[in-house]
Amino acid sequence: MISFPSMEDQKKAIVAINKIINSIHEITKRGIIYVLRNGVKIYLAYLNMFYLTPTENNTKQRDMHEKNIFSVTRQLRYFEKIKPPILD
Repeated sequence: MISFPSMEDQKKAIVAINKIINSIHEITKRGIIYVLRNGVKIYLAYLNMFYLTPTENNTKQRDMHEKNIFSVTRQLRYFEKIKPPILD
């Protein structure tokens, strides 16, 4: 037997999706540099994108900075003709 979410659950899901979409619009409006520096709030979560280089005496900030996994990739090329397809 297939069960469907109640109308109230569907309305809650629509509200949540709209909030997420509005957050994405906020990211595009403010720009990636702003978001990287200040983080972003998406629905109920606040996301810090990375932590700046800490001062020598700030151990908490140093620990958070060491957990950074942020990286930048300039360009990727995708080869479909090679089997299996690869990224270069």
